[in-house]
Amino acid sequence: MHFATKYIGQPYKAGFFDCWGLVRKVYADEYGVNLPAFPVDVDNLRQLIKTVKEKSNSTLWQEEKAPQEGAVVLLRQSRHPVHVGIWLNVDGGGVLHNERTTGVVFQNLHSLRLNGWQIAGYYKFTGVKN
Repeated sequence: MHFATKYIGQPYKAGFFDCWGLVRKVYADEYGVNLPAFPVDVDNLRQLIKTVKEKSNSTLWQEEKAPQEGAVVLLRQSRHPVHVGIWLNVDGGGVLHNERTTGVVFQNLHSLRLNGWQIAGYYKFTGVKN
């Protein structure tokens, strides 16, 4: 059984267990990596993504062309990324993410598209400063 099953169905809690909160928890619990906390304003998720992208330019993240297990995935429903999740190589691949309305779900690419999500980028945690 994949580790993701223990997260699926957990509720979204703004400021505590939101999309970035899920990523941080999975990285800590499953990969032994403590990621920084970022303030998440559910009414301004673009700011979270901007913060993550700014940090990725100077610290511990490398953009990937193709997803690998554990990559952080930026998601968008319009022009700009507003959501994050984790790529898992389960059932052909998909994203574990925490949505405000449904809680933690795992969705393959087809299911993501049906729900209006588009992938805006994959980021690998390198653990090494550039």
